[in-house]
Amino acid sequence: MDLTNLTPKIKKVYCLNRENPLGITQIPEFSFEAEGDFTAVRLLCKSETGEIVWDKVIQTTDCFGIVYQGRALRDCERITYWIGCYYGENFAGFSEPAFFEMGINAQNFQAKWVFNPDFGGESPVFLHAFGLKKKVKNARLYIAGLGYFDAYVNGKSVDKQYFKP
Repeated sequence: MDLTNLTPKIKKVYCLNRENPLGITQIPEFSFEAEGDFTAVRLLCKSETGEIVWDKVIQTTDCFGIVYQGRALRDCERITYWIGCYYGENFAGFSEPAFFEMGINAQNFQAKWVFNPDFGGESPVFLHAFGLKKKVKNARLYIAGLGYFDAYVNGKSVDKQYFKP
């Protein structure tokens, strides 16, 4: 049987309906866009160390609602995943790699409320300077608070959004 025209091709993959989401705090749920009719889906998830945290073939013709059922995920852990489809007994190959990154679980989080005792109705500014002894490979800034914020690192805005809650 010639599968050339029948083999489904994965166009896009999503985790929680987003491409490569950062800081998620719920159980990942996957979906994808595919061409053709498929009979099963294979999901492969790996940690940054290369550990396979979930590798599952699911008999389904749905391209949404695939809930992660691998090992427990850790705070701030990045997982790369691939989604592939089967046509009958034939595996059609994996999607391009995508990823999601876990946020901080509220049960594991400790914080101290920062406030300005002289607050007079103006927007307060909080600054914290620190130095690093090693080169930074990557970093995440987690901000929680009331109202809106703008964050800067080395005098540059961390994004181009305004009035973020």
